[in-house]
Amino acid sequence: MGAGAQAGRLFLGALPGRVGHIADLKGKRLGIAGGPVDKSWLVIRAMAAQRDGLDLDANVEKIFGAPPLLNEQIQLGGIDAIINNWNFVAQLEAKGYRKIVGAEEAANELGIKKAVPLLGYVFSEKWAAEHKADVLGLIEASRQAKNILAESEEEWRRLQPMMKAPDDATYEALRDGFRAGIPRTWGDAERADAAVYRGDVLGPLHGVPVTIKENVDQRGQATSNGVPAFADLGYQAGQFPHAEQAADEVLSLPMFPEITAQQIEAVCAAVGGVAGAALRAA
Repeated sequence: MGAGAQAGRLFLGALPGRVGHIADLKGKRLGIAGGPVDKSWLVIRAMAAQRDGLDLDANVEKIFGAPPLLNEQIQLGGIDAIINNWNFVAQLEAKGYRKIVGAEEAANELGIKKAVPLLGYVFSEKWAAEHKADVLGLIEASRQAKNILAESEEEWRRLQPMMKAPDDATYEALRDGFRAGIPRTWGDAERADAAVYRGDVLGPLHGVPVTIKENVDQRGQATSNGVPAFADLGYQAGQFPHAEQAADEVLSLPMFPEITAQQIEAVCAAVGGVAGAALRAA
């Protein structure tokens, strides 16, 4: 089994010079691991339609197949590009193939900003209830194993013979691909947010420590505009004029160590849009 959040992600990759951009796929032969309803194929299709105006389903010759067979076909020249499982793509990248776009990036383009786990465990509810300690033990063992592999080069070297990588480049690509897929942010906060989306009530104080995410509308982000703890206070607009004035005048920008270049660009674009609208109104 691959690694958590990104283990099931698929990549679109090709040899340099054959396909340089997703728009270059028009009229090409595209190998796709899985079938027509594979989640990553659907996400990449949606991104191509939204960003590039390209209907991949109608404009490529689709070759569905098993991951190892597709890897062989692209190396033989039977297909021009490939969407495949991360571990098979890692083997291709070690041979000079390059990634054009990944399912995670495509989801980001579509507005899905949080990392979403693509692999999980499925148990019979009755069996899981009767073997709770076993289920929790498996999950904890998996977590500990991922923590070790995220940090220890010694453990990877111990596993290297079992990986049967033909060279160091392939070994390193497989190691780095696995590490990239280890979930690092799916904790209590994400589970609590998921519960809210399901409509579960987590308690009257849920959200209070970070009320800005509950009370301040954000572009492209739905908010619940309030937490249960404040629902019965009955405050109306105008009762807190200084706070309301500050809210109208103060611009708060996201700033944290993990912020990505893409997120910075999105913030800059949003600020530019607001500033432009204000100038036009003036």
